[in-house]
Amino acid sequence: MRATHHYRNIVAGLALTLPMSASQAQVVIDELWVRAMPPSQTMTAAYGSVTNHGNEAIIIEGVNASFAATATLHSSVNDGESVRMAAMGAVTLAPHESLILTPGGNHIMLMDVGHMPGADSSVQICFDTSGQPVCAMAKVLRDAPASQHDDHHHHMNH
Repeated sequence: MRATHHYRNIVAGLALTLPMSASQAQVVIDELWVRAMPPSQTMTAAYGSVTNHGNEAIIIEGVNASFAATATLHSSVNDGESVRMAAMGAVTLAPHESLILTPGGNHIMLMDVGHMPGADSSVQICFDTSGQPVCAMAKVLRDAPASQHDDHHHHMNH
């Protein structure tokens, strides 16, 4: 009987995690790339898009990359005649809304990089969405891909 009781607890635990996995599948990361920098640099940035294809809002609570000790979502803000970066904090994406990350706009700052990845390599970046990580591989590139964001989704601008 004890083994049966233990089995039921495992099955119940699995059933509780299924809705999280289903909502996680609604988050799509596209065209993710990291700006290649010289090996001596300790900061770089990542770009792409995160789209909520689900029917409920999701919250992007944070971001991380294994090669950077610190990763945060930032936006470029006009401050008089200059532009400065500001941390975005948590970002809520409504159903079918995208967060677009581009040079000069919203982006991921990757700081305290111990070993800068080389051009044409790939690195993993994860978004913490409503408590569940959603990860994608990002190509390390010297320049933005030509096709980046030539789309017509609903965009989110902070």
